[in-house]
Amino acid sequence: MYQLHPDDALAAAREEFPAYLICEFHDGRGAPDYTAILREGYRSGMQAQMLHAPSLDDLLAELRAQPRPQPARHDRAGRLGPSGGD
Repeated sequence: MYQLHPDDALAAAREEFPAYLICEFHDGRGAPDYTAILREGYRSGMQAQMLHAPSLDDLLAELRAQPRPQPARHDRAGRLGPSGGD
């Protein structure tokens, strides 16, 4: 679930990594796990498109190890492309 009113730690993670949708899920026993999904409109070159970790600290460590995503560019026709168009 994407919490609209997350706790302070999750809100800070979302602020630090605005290119990712960061969500807290719970397994059948109620234990939390965390997922970050690269938002549409960002390049998916060297960075992972989805990351998963058992704790928010682990997820943040994985995100910090990734290259920072850059917004994808559009070609002259307005199509989204990995390198844009000239």
